[in-house]
Amino acid sequence: IEVATKVLRKFPQHVRRRGGGLTNLVYQVDAGNESVIVRVHADPAKLKVFKRERQAMTLARNERLPVPRILHVGADPHPFMVLENVRGVVGTHAYDKIGTVRQMGEITARIHSIRMPGFGPAAVDSAFAARAPRRPSWGAHLEADLKASERITTLERLGMFLPDNADKMRQILAHMSAWRRNPVLHHGDMRLKNIIVDQDGRIIAVLDWEQCTC
Repeated sequence: IEVATKVLRKFPQHVRRRGGGLTNLVYQVDAGNESVIVRVHADPAKLKVFKRERQAMTLARNERLPVPRILHVGADPHPFMVLENVRGVVGTHAYDKIGTVRQMGEITARIHSIRMPGFGPAAVDSAFAARAPRRPSWGAHLEADLKASERITTLERLGMFLPDNADKMRQILAHMSAWRRNPVLHHGDMRLKNIIVDQDGRIIAVLDWEQCTC
C-alpha cells in the first residue's frame, strides 16, 4: 500500500494478491480510476534485475511492441516495480491458443530484430550506459555467463554422460563458440503465461521480462 500510494499519490481502494512467479510477490492495486501491478522482492539485489527488465521493456516499447508501461522502479523499503495493469486474459486461458502462439512467434521475431551492443544480460544495461560491462562475443557469453565448459565438466564428474559424450559435447561447444551472430534482444521467457490477450484474441501485453538477455 505504501509503495502504490507513493507512485499513484492516492490511497488504494483495493489491494489483492495476484499469481506471481517463483520469486516475486505480485499485487493488483486499484486507486480511483487507476489500476497498477506492484511486484516486490525482499532481496536488495533484485533492484538491478528490475532495472534491467525496465530497460528491455523500454527498448521493446520503442519498437511499438505490446509491452506494459513501467511507472516506477525503486527499493524503499524493498526492491519493487510498478507497472500498468493491462486488462485481458492470460495466454494460458486464450480461446485460440494456436493463434496466440503464432502471434507470439511474430512478436518474438520483432524482439530479435532489436540490435544490442553486446552479448549476455549485462548488454541490456550497456544499451543505456556506454561504459557498462558487456560480453564482446557469443563465445565469451557461453563461458562467462552460461559457464558452458564448467557445466560439461560437472556432468562428466557426476557420471551423467555416457562414455565419449563429454568429448562430443566439448566439440559441439567449440563449434557453437565460433558462431558469428549479431547480438539482439531476447525476452528469455516467452510462453503463454506471460502473455495477455484481448477479447478478440489479439496479444496486448508481453509480461515478465525478468530473464531478458542478448
